Formats: sequence, C-alpha cells, structure tokens
Amino acid sequence: MKTKQLTSITCPAGCRLDVCYTGQKIISISGNQCPRGLDFVQKEIFNPVRILTTSITIESKIARRLPVRSKDPVRKDKLTQLIREVKKIKAEAPVKAGDCLAANLLGTGVQIIASQTIDS
Repeated sequence: MKTKQLTSITCPAGCRLDVCYTGQKIISISGNQCPRGLDFVQKEIFNPVRILTTSITIESKIARRLPVRSKDPVRKDKLTQLIREVKKIKAEAPVKAGDCLAANLLGTGVQIIASQTIDS
C-alpha cells in the first residue's frame, strides 16, 4: 500500500488530500470537502496530465519568442520528451493565437498551438 498527499486543484477550497492506494485501486481518501476531490485523486494518481506550455523561436520584427502550448492535456511522463521536440520548432510571423504549429508530435497525437498572435 502506498500513501500520497495531494492538494486538490479542482475547486477554490484547495483541499489537502491524504490518499492510500494500491495498484490501480484507491483504498482511502481523506481531507476532501466536496466530491470533486475524489475525481481529482483518481486522475492524478493513475493518469496525471498537464497542459504543455513553453516558447519557441519566431522570426518577427517585434518578437523573438512565441508562447505555445498543447491543445489538450498531455501525459505527465511524456512532458520532458515532448518539450525537447517542441524546442526544435521555429515559427515565422504572422502567427495567430490558436494556429497549429505541430500536429501529432512524436506520434502521440499532441498538437502544439500558438498562444499569442504576432503580426509581423
């Protein structure tokens, strides 16, 4: 049996959660003030995901860096590998926020999109 302490990020209360689990089964959770904490724990323990955010080089008269992010959450254990690949991407102005700059990065289905519009 393993134990872990987490802070729920699903509501403003920010409950401190104490979790006991084994394999793919939650044994006990304490500290949550609402049901959202239960769902958060299940996802965070067994399939943690994050939005990948970073910046890349852009050829532009007004900026040298372009903030980018993944369109959807990415498995946490893939973040470092994906960031290395994203850093290889170079953009050229104009770019609009939401433009897809890379699709299916490393065969994972991850899309990298611009987070800012840069006109020139």
